[in-house]
Amino acid sequence: MKQLNILLPVKSAGMLLLTFLLVLLPSAINAMTTDVVGNMKKTIVDGIEWTYTVLNEEEKTCEVGGVMLDEHGEETGIAAISESTTGNVTIPSMLDGYAVVGICYSAFREIPISEVVIPAGVKSIGEKAFMQCGSLTSVTLPEGLTFIGEEAFSESAISNITLPESLVRIGEQAFEQTLLTTITLPMNVKYLGNEDRVCESGNPIEEDDLYGDVFNGCELLTAVIVAEGNTAYASVDGMLLTKDKKTLLFSPIACQATVVPQGVECIYESAFYKSLLTSITLPSSLNEIGGRAFYGCDNLNEVVSYIKEPFEISEGTFGYEP
Repeated sequence: MKQLNILLPVKSAGMLLLTFLLVLLPSAINAMTTDVVGNMKKTIVDGIEWTYTVLNEEEKTCEVGGVMLDEHGEETGIAAISESTTGNVTIPSMLDGYAVVGICYSAFREIPISEVVIPAGVKSIGEKAFMQCGSLTSVTLPEGLTFIGEEAFSESAISNITLPESLVRIGEQAFEQTLLTTITLPMNVKYLGNEDRVCESGNPIEEDDLYGDVFNGCELLTAVIVAEGNTAYASVDGMLLTKDKKTLLFSPIACQATVVPQGVECIYESAFYKSLLTSITLPSSLNEIGGRAFYGCDNLNEVVSYIKEPFEISEGTFGYEP
């Protein structure tokens, strides 16, 4: 941008200040400029003002919330409702004739609501949508929902949630540091990671990308249960494994299981991270332990091993924070 030179007769200190501000004004405005992504609108339903973004004008679909880009191209979420809203909230299924099919990036982030009901028709919950909602204890998810985004409910106060049968993917860290005590993965969940980690063929993601820290840091979680018929995952004694039960992906922090099942060949990276277990038994089938698999297990004082052939483990596998 060319510098704007303005020549004015300077008759006072005030005039001098005005001249200086006018010279700087264009660059200052440019630094604050943001671009709205999509066709964003507002409407009032039952006394609540909703911000929503039109996705398809012909199909009359929208998602609640919005996104702006700053001068660096970084996304900033625009709240779906007033950031001071408290209590129970039901997301409308229609806004100005547009069907609500999604929840936008950071749409409810840090808003102190205590309960949210998501209507039928919503197929996706965006990244960080309910992140850091410290008062949010109850969420009702609709059948038809297929995707929960990265960090969608992380650091919220939810302690119990029912995932719909239609759910296919849960993004990385989606429920990290929540108050969940148990969780059941429905039959159709095939991916516990982000979309960019999917094979182009549509087949299950690669072995080293099967678990994206979805439930890490959930200090009260005792078990991950996998519904019968799931083709990607399995559970044994509250622990999450691949369907063939050869890779142990994750053991909840408060899980009481102390024996890695026979047949497990690999313990995934960070699988027992900060677990409260005091003893662990490793099977003869084991031939690989991922990095930081037992990191932070401060109470672990006994490892019983039936491993037949020694193998190398990475530094920090049994590390701890002093």
